[in-house]
Parts: sequence; structure tokens; C-alpha cells
Amino acid sequence: MGFLNKALFFGGIYGIGVYAGAVAWTIRKDILRYESEPHLKPLVPEKRVVSIYNNIAEKYSKRITKEELFSGIYFLRFFHLRNAKGRVLEIGSGPGSNFSFYKWKQIQSLSLVEPSEEMHKLASSRAEKKVPESVHLKQYSDFEEVPKESSFDTIVQTFCLCSQEKAVESLNNAKEMLRPGGQILLIEHGQSKYGWLNKILNTYAESHYEDWGCVWNRNILELIEESNLELDSCKRYNFGTTYVIKAH
Repeated sequence: MGFLNKALFFGGIYGIGVYAGAVAWTIRKDILRYESEPHLKPLVPEKRVVSIYNNIAEKYSKRITKEELFSGIYFLRFFHLRNAKGRVLEIGSGPGSNFSFYKWKQIQSLSLVEPSEEMHKLASSRAEKKVPESVHLKQYSDFEEVPKESSFDTIVQTFCLCSQEKAVESLNNAKEMLRPGGQILLIEHGQSKYGWLNKILNTYAESHYEDWGCVWNRNILELIEESNLELDSCKRYNFGTTYVIKAH
């Protein structure tokens, strides 16, 4: 290795180290500032979250696939959602991100609930390409619009608890519409297993919520325990922040 190549190599290593150190210093400073301030209640999503999703719908739809490939969430969707079957209800369907992962041959109907108008439009457009004509498709803008006499074999919810103001109530409503022997498939993100990472999540929770409508530090297992759901399995990934759950 010539002198110039060595200089570039070690200079690059030095630059990366300086950058990493600066980022770590900034994060530590922000954590100390956050912990010095009073926080009486945990951050909870509000009704205005719908307007946030209306504003970011296009950006969210384009960005999510790349980020999920990098984090492995793409593959979690693939392996978990292929278990959906029969009459399926998807709550918080967003732009239709799950359409690519369903095994359509085992699905009779798909009902979507999505309060964001812009997300709703994206899902409709994607459904034209992804959802087979043999699958009866219905779309609702609110859970209350789903006929009370409806019942489902599978209820799906992915990355939705983080944006629901009344998350426990939503889980209970879902269970009431589950057929005997049915299943609830969840993929959610929230608190980590590790205290150091939770400090980071807590520190930036409010700014992340303002940008993405997502409270990323909620205690997911606590929400499940407070609901009427019976937990069948829960696997955690990405330092414990990603929850893959099957319940009934």
C-alpha cells in the first residue's frame, strides 16, 4: 500500500471515529437534558396523528421498504403474515405495505381499516395491482364502520399500537370480532430490552412522533397484558424493539 493510499485509509478511519464520537456526544447531551426535565406522563398519540399521516403518506410509502429491508422487518412481515387465512381484517393498513406478504390462495376476503385519507388512497391504488379479484376487498376509514355482525379468522395489525390513542380499547375491539379459533397477528415496535437504548428512545420520542406520528417507546407487552388478548407467542428482534406477536 503506497503512502497516499495509507494516508487516505487512516484518514478515513480517523474521520469515521471523529464523526461517531460527535454523534455519541450529541446523544449523551440530549439524554442528560431530557432526564433533567420533568416528565409526569408517558407520551401518548393524539387524534391529530391522522393529519400527520396525511402529510407524510407519500414519503412514508417510499421510505418504508428500504428501511425495513435494512432492519430485517421486511422478512418478519414475510414469515409472520403468510399465516393469515380465511376472512382477514387488517387494522391500520396504511399504504398497503402488507399486500406483498399475504398468501392470497388461503384468503377469502380482506377488510382494511385506515383513518388517513392519503394512506387510504395509496392502499387503494396498490390493491388494484396486488389483491387478486378472487379476494373480496372492503375498505373502511374507521373501525366503527365495520359491521358489528362481522367476524374474522385472522386480524392483522402492523406498527399500529404506536399511533393509537386508545390502544388497549382497539385490541379489545379486535378480539370481539375474532371468530372462535381465530388468530391475531401483530408486528409492533416499542420499548427495548436494554435500558441504554430506552434512554435514547425516550429522549427522541416526542420529535419522532411529530415527524412520523409514531410513539416508538410504548410498552407493548404492558398494552397486551392490559387488554383481553391471550398471548400465544412473542418474539423480539432489533435489540428487543420489534415485537412479533400471535394472540387470540
